[in-house]
Amino acid sequence: MSESEDRLISLIKEYEVVIKSIVKKYINYASTLGIDSNDLEQEAIIGLNKAMHSYKEEESASFKTYARLLIDRQIKDFLKINDKSGNIMLNEAVSLDEDMADDDFSLYDVVPAKSYLPLDDVLASELDSEIKKTLTDNELKVYELKKEGKSNQTIAKILNVNAKVVENTLQRIKSKVKKMI
Repeated sequence: MSESEDRLISLIKEYEVVIKSIVKKYINYASTLGIDSNDLEQEAIIGLNKAMHSYKEEESASFKTYARLLIDRQIKDFLKINDKSGNIMLNEAVSLDEDMADDDFSLYDVVPAKSYLPLDDVLASELDSEIKKTLTDNELKVYELKKEGKSNQTIAKILNVNAKVVENTLQRIKSKVKKMI
């Protein structure tokens, strides 16, 4: 083994408690992403290795402080990369053509389309009323703006919120509509 590898093994043993305490801070969130503590510990060791190779004694921070910072950053970056919620709209989108469970119909069959038959308008209106009853005030605002054909960005500007909030709200609305159907 090289001197660098020996030094890293020694640091891993020395900083085992620090690594475990930082990993413990993120384990609940990581488990929601399907990541276990061993993966986080590996990332912590990578952070410790980076600290070992980039630490400069002339800097004002102690090595322990510097190592904790790099370990924490390494784990955060790893979690950010593995968090697919940034693509939740794509990951959990429901196809209108997809069959619903074991039934022989799709969302396309039940979601009202613009129609000129009075009965279709009545049914669409009833469905719209039922949907509105299940929505919170914020969800209702987003729902109405989306029905007007506004983009997520435009809705975010109108409601003075982050576009991510609008996307998450639309996801909740879709989930409620799917449960109704």
